[in-house]
Amino acid sequence: MKKFEEVLQTISKDQQQLEAYENNNSLVIKAGPGSGKTTILSMKLAKLIKEQVKSPRKVACITFSNEATRNLERKIQTILEPTENNFYISTIHSFCLSQIIKPFLKLFNYGISEEFLIVTDEKKEKILSDIKEELDIPPDQVTLMEMDKERTLLIDGLSQIKIENYDLAKKVAMAYEEYLIKNNLVDFISIVKLSTHMIQNQKYIRQCLEARYPYILIDEYQDLGRPLHEMVLCLAKNTKIKIIAVGDSDQSIYGFNGAMPDFFEELKSINSFDVIELVNNYRSEKKIVDASSKMLNSPKKYISKVNSKKNAEINLIRCEQNHDDQLKHIVNNLIPNSQKNGVSYGEIAILLPSKNKIYEMINYLDTNNIPYYISNKEYARTEFIIWLENCMGWLLKSRDVLFKDLFEQWLSIKGVRTSNAKEIVREKTILYRVLTNSISNSKTMFEWLKYLHENFNFKQSLKESVRYTESIESFKALVVSVKRGRNINLSKEEFSSSGIQGDKVALLTRHSSKGLEFEVVIVPLVEDGSLPFYKNFNNPQRIEEEKRVLFVCLTRAKNTCYLLMSKRINGYPKNLSRFLQGFAFDKIIDM
Repeated sequence: MKKFEEVLQTISKDQQQLEAYENNNSLVIKAGPGSGKTTILSMKLAKLIKEQVKSPRKVACITFSNEATRNLERKIQTILEPTENNFYISTIHSFCLSQIIKPFLKLFNYGISEEFLIVTDEKKEKILSDIKEELDIPPDQVTLMEMDKERTLLIDGLSQIKIENYDLAKKVAMAYEEYLIKNNLVDFISIVKLSTHMIQNQKYIRQCLEARYPYILIDEYQDLGRPLHEMVLCLAKNTKIKIIAVGDSDQSIYGFNGAMPDFFEELKSINSFDVIELVNNYRSEKKIVDASSKMLNSPKKYISKVNSKKNAEINLIRCEQNHDDQLKHIVNNLIPNSQKNGVSYGEIAILLPSKNKIYEMINYLDTNNIPYYISNKEYARTEFIIWLENCMGWLLKSRDVLFKDLFEQWLSIKGVRTSNAKEIVREKTILYRVLTNSISNSKTMFEWLKYLHENFNFKQSLKESVRYTESIESFKALVVSVKRGRNINLSKEEFSSSGIQGDKVALLTRHSSKGLEFEVVIVPLVEDGSLPFYKNFNNPQRIEEEKRVLFVCLTRAKNTCYLLMSKRINGYPKNLSRFLQGFAFDKIIDM
């Protein structure tokens, strides 16, 4: 309770934050960079639990990613009492599976049975290839990303937003969705679309959701796409559920997945929603806030509330040849100089356009013995993989992990619900025995995983889980990675802290940096043709989105931002990104 009061006292000093906290209506919170979005979201949830929603009813909160879910859960646990636990925080896919599809699918006919499987990415590629061959479409036309984007737009509802279709991709998308239904398969897109169809068409499901969840909070609304938007519009019109949506059109950067800022703007225009804008930035120095806003040509006036005595800098470094020169300069100059200025490795981030560029950067960091943290693994950090990380953290006592939490997570992952006391004790005993014996029976990560699999038989024990395929495929990828991939030397200690950066330089894609903050942000490859990418030159919508990506990158910095470009690439002269023409750099350094 003390922590709750402390945070309340802090947000009370910000008029917009306090208004958002106290508002009890359906609400759209437009939260700019560094505006305290997560704090407001967690305090809003806590206030509803303390004052409005009593058990067995709950407050639901839908997040963009597993990482965002864990971060919000940790924050909530610090401001609520242990008994104040009537909330449900999850990704949109977990919410749809556990709260809509699993309990209600058996009651209605939507073309698939309860025994559906979640298709793997590898299988999706194969299905797409077969469909293109069947439709006589050349292999180099219609990518998986293009098909999936069209699929997110192929849903009817209340939205008035019109988006131009890619007809060939739409044709493939329709054939793909027919294939899924015919073969009793779903994927992450169809999970949300199916749930939305069920809510739109079934009054009973809407009534059940209304009875259980009087409030639904949604984080990063601008990145969640049309299917969720149609779900929200339907619930807002046909139920008494109050919706609190938090987002920012200026940070909408997932258009390739079908997420458009238009949907968030449409929600703001609906009369039943109040709108509050958070414009105060508590992260970045004034120079960074002003320069990034000017680059975006944003009519919104963001205000820096940082009162440090540090001299903020935004510098451009122009290297002579190719991208390698930029990566070398980062490890030979920028990181060592930041260290000399008192900046720890953990306060430095390098933001790159792709995973391939991250692996190139790793080679230079390894050569210079610079520790780094990489969030983009060779394997997906699914709920199951995160549970394995937690198990290792508990075994090594390297993290604050409780066995009771491990057990609850294990039952959730298995999809098992039981109130039988003897069965619970038996399951708990088996889990404890296998885990405690696993360390002494294994020396390497590969041996540890092999021991767990031999004792738990994951293919069998997870067979009841609706996320069976996702869990098994991510486990296979992890095993391959530690056996012969990039993580062949991964220690148990390192695995237990996979989601924790520590004192290491953060290596992130530009997209995955959203929501994070660092003292020093380094953004290489800012030539025109790299940013924006030359293939997008004739696509105004993608150009605008790439500009927003750069805005997100710049606003990760608290104090210092370095941008790097090469004057020539493969012998051809290059210019600075069109987004940065006329930008007021503090220094332009020619190497």
